[in-house]
Amino acid sequence: MPDSGGLQAAISTVTSVIAIAISSVTLGWTIYRDAIRKPKLKVDVAVKRLVQRGHPAEGPYLFIEALNVGPIPNRVGLTFARKSWIKRRLLDRKTGTGMIYPDFGHSAATKASTRLEVGDVANFIFPYNHDCFLKDDFYQVGVADGFGRIHWSSRAGFRKAQEQHRKDFSTE
Repeated sequence: MPDSGGLQAAISTVTSVIAIAISSVTLGWTIYRDAIRKPKLKVDVAVKRLVQRGHPAEGPYLFIEALNVGPIPNRVGLTFARKSWIKRRLLDRKTGTGMIYPDFGHSAATKASTRLEVGDVANFIFPYNHDCFLKDDFYQVGVADGFGRIHWSSRAGFRKAQEQHRKDFSTE
């Protein structure tokens, strides 16, 4: 019978260790869910035309699109542009980053501070002309969110839009 006391103590110890492990995992998940796991926006840049049935085609316009890929809803803010890291930090510190103001009056534009559910897209529309910000030596464009983060487009997508701008307006 003296072994049953030792067995009971061992069972109690194992149960306590399992409870501590489960509690630790729960605490870690709660911290990750609430503090670390913030929503992400996928930002794309493209030159597009608007086509509607019964209306002539409009455009071209420069579109910056922000897709909320989750995991929770988010608000979209304003759009920004930045130059490369070397230009921002060393060569051009005063104009290395800038806010670019979209045409909120356009019917296809998303208003600033709009709440995006997961899977929704926000559209920011800019005039596509010779004086467009694509002529400057910016490196990326981004969209600010409700948590204060700026989600940047891919450099390749922005470079493709800049090349299209150079091709379309090089003769002027």
